[in-house]
Amino acid sequence: MSEHVETSLGRFTAESRQFVRLCALAEPAQLRMMKAAVRRLRLGLFVDIGANLGAYSVSIGRLARRPLVEAFEPSPDTFEELRRNISLNPEIAARLHNVALSDRAGEAPFERRLRFGPGNRIAEGGAPVRLAPLDDILPAEGARDAAVKIDVEGHERPVIEGARRFLAARAAYVQVETWRGPGRAPVRAEMRRLGFLFLLRAQGDQIFLHESLAAEAEGLRDVHSDVTDRAVALSARLAREGERALLDPSLRRQALRLYGGFEDIRIGAWRRRLLGGFGIGG
Repeated sequence: MSEHVETSLGRFTAESRQFVRLCALAEPAQLRMMKAAVRRLRLGLFVDIGANLGAYSVSIGRLARRPLVEAFEPSPDTFEELRRNISLNPEIAARLHNVALSDRAGEAPFERRLRFGPGNRIAEGGAPVRLAPLDDILPAEGARDAAVKIDVEGHERPVIEGARRFLAARAAYVQVETWRGPGRAPVRAEMRRLGFLFLLRAQGDQIFLHESLAAEAEGLRDVHSDVTDRAVALSARLAREGERALLDPSLRRQALRLYGGFEDIRIGAWRRRLLGGFGIGG
C-alpha cells in the first residue's frame, strides 16, 4: 500500500495530500457544519456527489455515528485514488460509485483539467463517462436520514433533477457548490420546491435544511459563525504579525485543529487564501 498521511480528517495517500489539504484549508466551516448536522440530526447516511479524493467522505464516515457513505465520482483516476483513501480508513462503511450523476441515464463527455483536484467536469471534448440519476440508485423510501454534498462543477441542476424523489423524501441537510452567481438562484428555487430552507452561503456553497427540521437552523448557523470567527481571528493575526505569528504554539494548535491537522502551515498561500476567503483583504 502506498505511503499515507495522518490528519484529523482521516488517513489519505501521499498523492492525495495536496488536494485534501486544500479542501481542509478552503472549507473549514462547511466541513464543521456537515459534521454538526450528522451529529445533531442523528443522520445515518452521507451522500457525497462529486466525492473527488474523499476529503468529505473520509471525514464524515469516521464520525462516531459511523454513517454509511455513498460516494459518487466519475473520473476513473480520481475514483481509484478515492478507493485507496477509503481503504486506508477501514472503520468507514462505504459504497463507491464510478458514475456521474445527472437527470438521465446514458453517457456524456467528461473533461479532466487535472489528474486529481477541482475543475474536472461534464463538458465537450472529454472522454465519455456513465451517467445515472441518483433516484435510479438509492431508494427514496425510508426515514429522513441523509446528509448530501453536491460538488459537480456547474452540473448542479441536472443532478438535483435526477435526485428529486430521494431529496424530497430522505435528505435532511444539503450542501450545493454553486460558485457562479447566476446559478445560485435557480438552485435555491428548486430546493425550495423540494421542501428545503436556505440556511446560508459559505463561500461557494449553498446550505439547505429540510423545513421539517427548521428548529435546528439556528444551531447550525452558530457552527458556521463560530468557525468563521476563529478563522478571521487567525487571519487577522497573520496579517498583523506575519510569519512570526506561527511561532506561537497556541496559535499553531488552533490552526491545526481548525484546518484538519496538517503540519506544514506557512505564511504564503495559506495566508492569502484565508484573507481572501473570509473577506479581510490583503
